[in-house]
Parts: sequence; structure tokens; C-alpha cells
Amino acid sequence: RAGELTCKIISEYVDDIVSVTEDELAQSILFLLERSKVLAEGAGAAPLAALLSGKIKEKGKNICCVISGGNADITAVERIINKALILAGRKTEINVLVEDRFGELHKLLAILAQEKASILRINQTMYSANLPINTQKVTVAIECMDKNHRDKIIETIKEAGFQMA
Repeated sequence: RAGELTCKIISEYVDDIVSVTEDELAQSILFLLERSKVLAEGAGAAPLAALLSGKIKEKGKNICCVISGGNADITAVERIINKALILAGRKTEINVLVEDRFGELHKLLAILAQEKASILRINQTMYSANLPINTQKVTVAIECMDKNHRDKIIETIKEAGFQMA
């Protein structure tokens, strides 16, 4: 019967089974790429995802994570890395309300430059029924060092008098 041998082996040799989320897998794949220059597919990175997320709680023991499977869809790798960077606070998209007046967008961009945020994409619009007259919504995708850096950038923008949308 299918699974008969597998169930016997698992019951004899496996102590515990844990599950991980897609977000934890994405973070594990990014970790492997950045730290070890290893590309593993999601299933192959699952043991490390369990360890990094704290789901393996063995204390005082050596733990070995078998990383396997480089059969990753290259188009999916970009989405996985992007998701992991967002979760780590290293990429984010912010929406800022900016008065439609000379120099206001420049002030916002100057703050981003001062705080050493890397602008990935910028879009501005005033075509929304929810916006006050003479106001634009500026959407900026930025790259940051980490969550603390991201939060400091947002706080600096607010301190400069801008309102987040």
C-alpha cells in the first residue's frame, strides 16, 4: 500500500513535525541566498524556516537542517525575495498626502534622500474623490536597511508635517 513504508519509517525516526508559513519560507530562502549563496526551493528551505521561526525548540542539542532542492521557478524567486524583503522591513511602499504646491514634492524627496532611503518607484495622483482639493497622494516604494530604518523614515516624514494616506 502507498505510504505503508513511509509511515513505518516516520514513526520510528521522526520525533516531531512542524509546519511553516509561506512568509517564513520566503524569509528562509532570502536568508540562504544572502548568507550562503544557496538557492533552495520552498520545500528545501522548510527546515531552516522552522528553525529561524523558533518552531524547533531543542536546547543544548546540535541541530542539522537538510537544505535541498534547487528546483525553484526563477520567475517565482523574484516574488519570494521581494516578499521576504517586505517582511524584513527592507522594502516598503508609503502613501503621503502632499499639498499641490511648488516645492512640496521636493521636500518629501529631500527627506527620503536625507534618511538614505533608496527610491524604487514613485507615483503621484490627484484623481481621487477622497482627496482634498489641492492635495496629491504620492506613493513611493523605497528600500530601507531594516524595520527600524523604515520606521524612522516614516516618523521623519510625519514630523515634517506630511500626512500619511
